[in-house]
Amino acid sequence: MQYKVCSISHRPKMNESLPKSPTTLEDFTKKWAHSVLEDYWNKAELDSNKVEVKHVTAKLNGLQGLLSTTYIVDVTYEYEEEENIKSIFVKIPLREDGLNTYHEANLRELNMFTEILPKLQEYLVDKCTDILQLPIPELIYCNYTGDGIRDMFILENLLKADFQPFTDSLRTKEYLQSCLECIAQLHGTGLAYMFSRQDKEKGEKESEKPGIPDAKSTFPALNEQSQIQDILQDKENKKSIRRNYLPFLKFLETKDPNLSNFTTYLAKIDKNLIKILQRAGKCGTENLVTLCHGDAKPDNFLFRRIEIELDDLSCEGLEAILIDWQQTFLGNVTNDLMWLLPTFLEQADSSLEFALDYYFIQLKNVLASFERTLEDFNLPDNSQEFQKILRSGFTLEFFSSIIINPILKMADPAGLRRWHRKVLRHEDRFKNGAKTRAPADPDTDNILHSPQFGKFANLYCKVAHILGVFPQIGIINVEIVKENMFRDEGEKDEEEDNEDVYDDEEAELSEEEEEKEKQVENTSVFSRLYSWVIGLLGLCNKKN
Repeated sequence: MQYKVCSISHRPKMNESLPKSPTTLEDFTKKWAHSVLEDYWNKAELDSNKVEVKHVTAKLNGLQGLLSTTYIVDVTYEYEEEENIKSIFVKIPLREDGLNTYHEANLRELNMFTEILPKLQEYLVDKCTDILQLPIPELIYCNYTGDGIRDMFILENLLKADFQPFTDSLRTKEYLQSCLECIAQLHGTGLAYMFSRQDKEKGEKESEKPGIPDAKSTFPALNEQSQIQDILQDKENKKSIRRNYLPFLKFLETKDPNLSNFTTYLAKIDKNLIKILQRAGKCGTENLVTLCHGDAKPDNFLFRRIEIELDDLSCEGLEAILIDWQQTFLGNVTNDLMWLLPTFLEQADSSLEFALDYYFIQLKNVLASFERTLEDFNLPDNSQEFQKILRSGFTLEFFSSIIINPILKMADPAGLRRWHRKVLRHEDRFKNGAKTRAPADPDTDNILHSPQFGKFANLYCKVAHILGVFPQIGIINVEIVKENMFRDEGEKDEEEDNEDVYDDEEAELSEEEEEKEKQVENTSVFSRLYSWVIGLLGLCNKKN
């Protein structure tokens, strides 16, 4: 069965003519069903005026998401005396106190359904030389204005089409391969489409080799992931990362001791942090920026068995399809792979090397179906070299999510650094046997941009561990240490960070704090002495 994106007219005529979004099961009426399925019937070459809806049955979906209320609806209709049933999946965006709660996510999904996915599907049908389809369900109707009255997204009910959701029993190599084929189809189609748009817009001659296409100019409505290479071009960003790196790690460790194994390891590469990021960012990861699903965890895949006819042979295959397009963005393909792979790699029959090699083969095949090669994107046509780029991408994704973005979003970095220096002094005094008290932790809201960041950090560190991020960091760090050891005296280091001149500033802040602490200590001694004298005088008065 082929899955194609319908040409959806999501705002026919005036807004008042649109059907209202159901809020109760009783709202799923015959009139509503006929209105939302009208375009579907016309696409199926049925005269919608001759279609009679016999009855509609609706029920709440058994598994509800965080961003919407979903229903399973069966519409029984009659056309030319023949009765049929169309089963649909209805998603109603959530609202809170009359305001849109997830407005940006809903707009992103609307854009995917009505603009980007139809264009990609059209491009695939016209240009693909292989039998491929985008890994998306049949889209029937969607409208979103944010008014909370006529907002809804309607897709085919995939469970009725023999698809099944992901379960722990499906964590096998076969299902991993199916997911990788699915995600490579999305990534590869996006890359090829970007190239075709660039050729068309720039009007380049056939004899001229075009440059690497730009994702943002191809998909201007989507958010683009910040690349670490670009972040490090800003001197202030670089300075902030270096200054706050160790204090931030210490804060995470204090809030969640379970992270101490990771934070202790990361603290050891402090001196070479910027160089590690720069080197990982120079290996070609920027050439793998394309359209990403953004939430490619196994739970967002559905699967079904299909019959495959090849020449005179018939065999059974496994088809995967992606759902939930609210987090789509422009970024590195490693983001999708990071959310997909760990669940499967925890099983003994799958390895990271196998998964990355299989993805390499599938992406290469998809590009070939559009008469493109990996070399067109300055990517190596060699699995081992390609895997190195993916591993560096995992490293950059990890640092970006757990270290870089949180540091740059911090509300009170100076307060964090002051706290960190007090903690170090406290630990040093404690080791020397002095009586000391740990400083109060800074306000979490001033350090972490989300109250759920601790859980997210735990999850991401585990994911990074499974994907070999920490050994990869170690490999790059050892290379840098060796180069520094054997560099001739006076030889210039191209990656040397000459802009991080802030040691004097930190020393001055530290001296100010020492003076304040001495004043507090002196005041504390005076207070105790004063209390003792007052108490002694009081005792004498009682005796008199």
